[in-house]
Amino acid sequence: MEAFSIINIPAYMQKKIAQNAMGVSIDYKRFNIKSMDVFRNLFFQKYMPENDSNSNIKYNGKVAHVRVNSPRWIAQQAIVTFEEVGAVPIVFVEEYAKWQWLKWSIARIDFYGAFFHFYDDLPRQYQELYKYLNSEAIKWDNKVRVTRLDIAVDVDMPFPQKWYKWITPAKHSQREVEMYRHWWLYNSYWYLAEKNSWYWVRIYDKTVQVKKTHKESWYWWADKISENWTRIEFEFYNPYCSMGDEKIIDMVKERIAWWDIEIGSLPRPCYTFNVENAYKYFERYAKNHWLDIWELLRQVQDEHYFREKTKEYYWLVDED
Repeated sequence: MEAFSIINIPAYMQKKIAQNAMGVSIDYKRFNIKSMDVFRNLFFQKYMPENDSNSNIKYNGKVAHVRVNSPRWIAQQAIVTFEEVGAVPIVFVEEYAKWQWLKWSIARIDFYGAFFHFYDDLPRQYQELYKYLNSEAIKWDNKVRVTRLDIAVDVDMPFPQKWYKWITPAKHSQREVEMYRHWWLYNSYWYLAEKNSWYWVRIYDKTVQVKKTHKESWYWWADKISENWTRIEFEFYNPYCSMGDEKIIDMVKERIAWWDIEIGSLPRPCYTFNVENAYKYFERYAKNHWLDIWELLRQVQDEHYFREKTKEYYWLVDED
């Protein structure tokens, strides 16, 4: 754990984090692929559509695969659309050209934070894609390797204004802890070491970030924590990221709050039918339009009756 010591949180604050932790979860994961057989198997198993046409978009069930610019050769994003949320990129796939002279990789596949956030509502083939790559990554043949893993710790507490003191760069580091302040309050600290470093760390006000990126609809439960949402995020590279998800999560828990944080992600939205979600939608709609929710529900009910009567009228007219 000595090498994993850029961030040092005092014991009293570790206890506070443990008491207010909302969860520890994976927020990003990258697989690098060495074997062309493994890469082609992704298409053979129909995890992804192979775009053999001139079109920039190809659909795989409910997901669009869109070609994007790549300096290495061919790249595409898998984008899924959710009602009330819109288009959300979940996976990035990039295949490298031979002339790139990359000694190890022929391709890479990145799973964005949205993939893990919306995991339960994604088409099954993308869940299977992730499981397949995980199973290949633990084999000894090294045909697939995990080369980046982001772990996020979410805490229900106001953003701390002095945590920059707890990020301690190495003695010989040429870089310093960076900070961002809006008006008179800090809302982000980060220490990004050299590219060949083992990990980076960021601490930021997640509420501000959600509002800035217009992702309020991703977190229907966010009103429960008001403005108090702090995220501590680690970006791991080798050798850490290849240690396995559970081990690296345990290391994060020990460093942040001495094991007392429950493993698991934040509450995920559910886009299958759920009466609580439906109610929350009406509640949010009423609030955004300065309406009383009872008045809104009454108007929706009246509109429903009107439409049903209209359909019934036209059905009778057609019958005559």
